[in-house]
Amino acid sequence: MQRSILATAIGTSLLASTLTIPHATAAENTCANPSFDVESGTIDWGIKQTWRNYIDGPIANGAWTVSGMTEHGTDKAGPDFYFSSPIDPASVKLTANNGTPAVTSLAATGTAHFTGHHDALDVTLGNFGVDVSGNQVTVKTDYTSYYVPGKAMTSLTPEDKTEQNKVTGRDVIAQGTTTGWKFDQGTLTLEAPGLKYVKHPESTRDLQKGADRAFMGAYRAGDPMDTVKVSLKLKATCADSPAPAPAPNKPGENPAPAPAPAPNKPGENPAPAPAPAPNKPGKENNQDNGFSLGSSGTDAGILAALGGLFGLAGVAIAKHFGLMK
Repeated sequence: MQRSILATAIGTSLLASTLTIPHATAAENTCANPSFDVESGTIDWGIKQTWRNYIDGPIANGAWTVSGMTEHGTDKAGPDFYFSSPIDPASVKLTANNGTPAVTSLAATGTAHFTGHHDALDVTLGNFGVDVSGNQVTVKTDYTSYYVPGKAMTSLTPEDKTEQNKVTGRDVIAQGTTTGWKFDQGTLTLEAPGLKYVKHPESTRDLQKGADRAFMGAYRAGDPMDTVKVSLKLKATCADSPAPAPAPNKPGENPAPAPAPAPNKPGENPAPAPAPAPNKPGKENNQDNGFSLGSSGTDAGILAALGGLFGLAGVAIAKHFGLMK
């Protein structure tokens, strides 16, 4: 009898200790269409070293000022000098092929105002743009200058600088090749060395068009231009479409509410429900004591606690009857 009691207590304890509490596994976050947002970026470009050398040198004896961009380099006429222009994120046309970003077009803001020859030369360049197609790179610029037919730019007077003589536009001034975009730790970069000057197709020896007027027609097609560099800071996002919202019910399609039950008539109160039949001997009721043996963490925790108590009780009983020392 004593050994039977001990075996029952120990068995109950072991049963409770083997119960495990199920836990939910968080669904893995996946994105079928990874994409990127542009947070910031710059176009770094010195335009053309010989142009800067001409403006800063003894011939033009000029200077320049910048607006909305910054200058980098101590020698303004040197090969390492460049203007850094902030990129407008809204201008960036970005693709993400299997999570790899690339850009086909972008534009920056900021201008540089060049003067020389006692302010007869007056040119503004800026708002640079870069287009990329394969390994081909094209650089554009806005330009503003003054043009008087039959008169050299170096001979213009303050009276010549009128709205009628002002020429403005946007033109391609450089083309070249690149090894492509490089993406590393959220930064996308591109470098295009060896750019060449692009002359306006309608310019002639005696009549300059487009941006050629800003450079006074001094450069020929294919003349070297400075290396352009692009850097973009990107943030990873997901372009998956959100799940569609359920369609609202159309007018007249709302389900009718269930009718209320009819009240009992006097004298028709329903008879009370019969009491449940008692359990038959030998049959187990798995709902005794107000809980069921389910898979919930609460029931498993209660059973584990009861099993521990039964185990302790079994040990105490065993010691009392001298079955354990």
